[in-house]
Amino acid sequence: MGNPVMGRLAIFATIGCIGFGVEAIILTVATTKFGLPTLETRLISFPCAVLLTWWLNRKYNFRSQASVFWELWKYFGSQSIGALTNLAVFVGCWAAFPSLSTSPILLLGLGALAGLVVNFALLQWYVFGKKKGG
Repeated sequence: MGNPVMGRLAIFATIGCIGFGVEAIILTVATTKFGLPTLETRLISFPCAVLLTWWLNRKYNFRSQASVFWELWKYFGSQSIGALTNLAVFVGCWAAFPSLSTSPILLLGLGALAGLVVNFALLQWYVFGKKKGG
C-alpha cells in the first residue's frame, strides 16, 4: 500500500462508519420508539460507539498490544475531545437550523464528519502513536 497514514485513515473511516451505524441505531430507537430526548440520548449512544470503535481500531487498524486499561482510558479521553467537536457541530446545526431537529441522523452525520480529523490525529499521535521497539 502507498501511504501508511492514508491506509490507516481509510480503515479508521470504515471503523468510524460502523460506530456511526451503532450510534445511529441507538439514537433512532431511543428517540422514535421510546421518546427519549435527542441530546440526552447521545449520553447513551456515544459510549457504546466509542467502546466498539476502540476495540476495532485496536485489533484491526493499529494492532495494539498495549495495556488495555490505559489504552482504553487514553482512547476515551481523546475521543471525548473529538466528541466535543462533534457535539458543537451537532448542537450548532440544531440551533441554527431548527427544522433539522426532526432528522437527528443528519445532525449526527454532520457532527461525525467534524470530529473525524480531530479523532484520527489524536489516535495517530497520542493513543496508538508510540510503539515499543519501533
